[in-house]
Amino acid sequence: MKGSLQFAAVALLALGLSPAAHAEPKQPKGANAKAAKGEQKGLPPAQRNLKAIETFRNMSPEQRQKALAKLPPDRQKAIQERLAQYDKMTPEQRKALHQSLQNWNNLPPERQAAVRRLYNRVPPERRQAISQEFQTLRSMPEAERRARLNSDEVRSKYSVQERQTLQDLSKVLPE
Repeated sequence: MKGSLQFAAVALLALGLSPAAHAEPKQPKGANAKAAKGEQKGLPPAQRNLKAIETFRNMSPEQRQKALAKLPPDRQKAIQERLAQYDKMTPEQRKALHQSLQNWNNLPPERQAAVRRLYNRVPPERRQAISQEFQTLRSMPEAERRARLNSDEVRSKYSVQERQTLQDLSKVLPE
C-alpha cells in the first residue's frame, strides 16, 4: 500500500489532479445525464478529474472539440494538458494511478484533508521538484529519510518550509 499511496501523491501533483483542480467535461443529456451526474457527485474531486480525462479520451475528436469549445479557455488548456500527460502514461502507469486513487479514497477524510493542506502549501512552480523529492524520500527507511532531509544537498535545494512539507507529507501518508 505504501508504494500505491506514494504514487498517488506524486501522480496527483504531477497531473494536476489536486482537490483544487476541477476539470470536468459537460455531462451527457437526457436519462444518461442524471445517472452520470449522480455517479460523479459522490466521487472525490481527484477521481472526478480522472473520470473527466477518461470521458474526453473516449470521445471522438469532433465530440471532444465540441465539448471543449463550451469551456473557458483556461479550462480547455488544462484539460488538453492533462489529456496529453495521461496519454503519455504506459498502461501500467494508468493502472497504478487508478489503484492509487482507490487507495486515496480509502484514506480517512482527516488524512485526505491533511494532504490537501500540505499540497496547497507548495507553490505551483515548486510542485514538480517537491513531488520528485517526496518520491525519493518515500522509498527510504525512516532513518535514511531523516538523514536526507538534513543533508547539505536537500538544505541547498529546498527552503525550510519545503523541507517541513516533505517531512509532514511523509508522516501523513501511512507506511
